[in-house]
Amino acid sequence: MERRRPSFSDLTGRLGFEYNGMVRPRHGFESPASGRERAGARRRARSARTRRRARAALAVAVALAAFVRTTPTAHATPENDLDPENLVSDSLPSRPAVDEDVGRRLPFAILPQAGYGPATGPKAGVKFEGRDLFGDALVGDVNLLVALKRQQKATVNLGHTALGPFMLFGTWAWYTDPAVEFFGLGNNALGPDPVANYEMRRARVGFTVGYRALRKLALVLAGFYRDTNVKNGADDDTPSIQRFAPGLYGVHGAPSNYLSAALVYNSRDDLVRPTEGWEVILKYLNADHALFNRDTDYQKVIFDVSFIQPLVWRRQVIALHANTEAVFGDDDEIPFFELSSLGGDDTMRGYFPQRFLGKGSMLLNAEYRLKLVDFNFRRLWDVSVDGVAFGDLGRVFADDYDFTHHPFDHVRHSYGGGLRIGLSSGLVARIDAGFSPEHTGLVYLTFGHTF
Repeated sequence: MERRRPSFSDLTGRLGFEYNGMVRPRHGFESPASGRERAGARRRARSARTRRRARAALAVAVALAAFVRTTPTAHATPENDLDPENLVSDSLPSRPAVDEDVGRRLPFAILPQAGYGPATGPKAGVKFEGRDLFGDALVGDVNLLVALKRQQKATVNLGHTALGPFMLFGTWAWYTDPAVEFFGLGNNALGPDPVANYEMRRARVGFTVGYRALRKLALVLAGFYRDTNVKNGADDDTPSIQRFAPGLYGVHGAPSNYLSAALVYNSRDDLVRPTEGWEVILKYLNADHALFNRDTDYQKVIFDVSFIQPLVWRRQVIALHANTEAVFGDDDEIPFFELSSLGGDDTMRGYFPQRFLGKGSMLLNAEYRLKLVDFNFRRLWDVSVDGVAFGDLGRVFADDYDFTHHPFDHVRHSYGGGLRIGLSSGLVARIDAGFSPEHTGLVYLTFGHTF
């Protein structure tokens, strides 16, 4: 059989070209100039998308700022009893690897704080949060806030998360508010107006040690000294708590030492924007006379659990949270400011902080979180902005009888929405507006997820 000589078109076809009066690339072959043009077009498209997302985030922030100016801003709270455990829990989820090509270069973030509230006047401050500082497992968290009407809050946490299986943190905190509102004890219906007010000053210093027993499980031991001073309040519209309830234990303040032990489990997939996983904390706190406490003798047990699950795809997630707390001790040895409390930015956001006080509490929260935009900010941080809708349900118990005989009577509720602005350094800014039968809108500007 006679073999045919291959034509020029056959040769060019085998080499990946077609010949129709000219030779041009086919399939995976392209000229260098064409490749550069396409790469440039992709870069311009990414840059345009980033600018659009940044403008959208800015528009949301401006709209929210306008809303904040027209609504009351709630007071800050001294602290959360689970703050030491949250330091350890936040260190359990795995951190995403640093990718120099897409950003995540800075292991820290610094954000200014500014706002206005009818009870505080203008206020300003700064928030610093960093993880994996100096190329090591060092953690730093500084929050400073000062208001014109003498409200002050300062918190400094420093620690190391990889001392073998151990983690170690040191904490110093200061809080003062000349007009803290008091609404009485129990699950009362006295709001929205307080029955008394007082000035509170609290200094707190202590340490937290975490032992990583398993990859997602840690044992936490903490020891703190708290010095709380209570004086006449600065609000002349309501009586001072010393005149309104002179027999209430703790109306002049009390120092205390306490030790606590806790188990912490965290299987979440991320710190900044978790989309699935559990967090469980079981804590026992002791502040009795054996710890050289002259004015306090009580114990607390706290159980806290939350679960996060994506809906359809990971841009939207549902987050559920439950918390219960019990305080054990005689009424004349438990200062009123150490009781279980509901109300404020981390419990029931439609009520003022410490609106409800009792010897026990139960709380349920639900949040729907939807990622609105995400972008890289000047190759420094990956930024994500989530919109949130939430609902809160809970009540406090005045005593054991109230818990055993009326566990579901007069359960309170609140609802609202907000934003979560997360930076890849580990910092999450949170803005929530809460509503309830007592208030048409309370705005909270704080940091970290509610749960």
